[in-house]
Amino acid sequence: MDTIKLSSPLLIDDETVTEVTYDVNAVTNEEYLAASSRRKGDFTQPTMPVNDMALLFAWGVQAILSANRDKNWTADDFARVKGHDNWQICQIGYSFFSAPHDEQPQESSEVR
Repeated sequence: MDTIKLSSPLLIDDETVTEVTYDVNAVTNEEYLAASSRRKGDFTQPTMPVNDMALLFAWGVQAILSANRDKNWTADDFARVKGHDNWQICQIGYSFFSAPHDEQPQESSEVR
């Protein structure tokens, strides 16, 4: 799990949120696909996922939500982020394309 500090705090459920934890590895396939379907923006231009900022943002938000399942946060709460925080959340989404080099392999989800 990692943490980002928000440049512009969010008010979620009457709580001021100044930093959020996220965990890409906590995102299930179902959540990943649901986040992909929440993508907002222009669908008329074909775009590679790595360049699709709306998709990267949706995936980043899902990594935040998955790491904070104990809270009542929703994707709509993060639609209110501003400025640099948008970029930070897109960077989280971008991390779906690569794993940190120092990360240890996790238990396989393979069915035996």
